[in-house]
Amino acid sequence: MSAGGDGDRVPEALALALGGTFGPGGAMSAECEAVAITTVDEDGWPRTALLSLAEVVLTSNGRIAILLHNGSTGAANLRRNGRLLVTVAAGGNLYDLKFTVQEQGPVLTNPPRTTFTGMLRAVREQRASYATVTSGIRFILHASDTVLPRWHEQLTHLQSALDPA
Repeated sequence: MSAGGDGDRVPEALALALGGTFGPGGAMSAECEAVAITTVDEDGWPRTALLSLAEVVLTSNGRIAILLHNGSTGAANLRRNGRLLVTVAAGGNLYDLKFTVQEQGPVLTNPPRTTFTGMLRAVREQRASYATVTSGIRFILHASDTVLPRWHEQLTHLQSALDPA
């Protein structure tokens, strides 16, 4: 399955998983799915990083906003070539989503984080008739009372980055 350009729709399971909410009713939880992103370093090698659901927002028409630490290797790689692969488990399948992105600037501080936005170029759905993907990589927060309010701020920021000006 592939998609790209304005107006193309992402699978519903992906729009729900990466739509900027957490679980039923949008309730944030200390136990969450991670989203794997892959960039390409200056030597041509893939570099993988894990983001929380509060660092990635995907619209149903394929626009994405991600938040990365300003000095991270992933941010440097995206500044150089703009190629982003997002891998996520959703709807019983595993999806690889290819994007081209551009930096929108370091806008959140403490720690300094920058936003990249872009468009979906292709979707690869991986499924098997003999098995269902039940989850991806999961984690549990140690300090949810301090992290969850920050995540709410991050999601508000990412959603505003995707709003038409």
